[in-house]
Amino acid sequence: SVGFGFGAEISHGFSVYFEPSVSWMNYDGPRWTVVNHSFASVIERDFIQRYSLSLSNNKFDFWGFVPTFTVSYTKKDSNIHSREYEKWTTEFTLRQRF
Repeated sequence: SVGFGFGAEISHGFSVYFEPSVSWMNYDGPRWTVVNHSFASVIERDFIQRYSLSLSNNKFDFWGFVPTFTVSYTKKDSNIHSREYEKWTTEFTLRQRF
């Protein structure tokens, strides 16, 4: 898994943070799945990409915690077609700032 992020303080106390990441999964053992209309024993291999964008404002500080809104996109490619997906998620969290 590899990821890095970078952020910036922008006007009026807002902060923006972008974090792309990728990961590879190579499973140890085979699993039974349908390949070309018949069952086959396949060792699954996945490649996952994730991109997240977060926005927070340090002026909204509640006992040391700052609300953060995050939007993420995830895409999973796999050699087993039924295990592939794309999804968007939104998160609302409280993060402690130091």
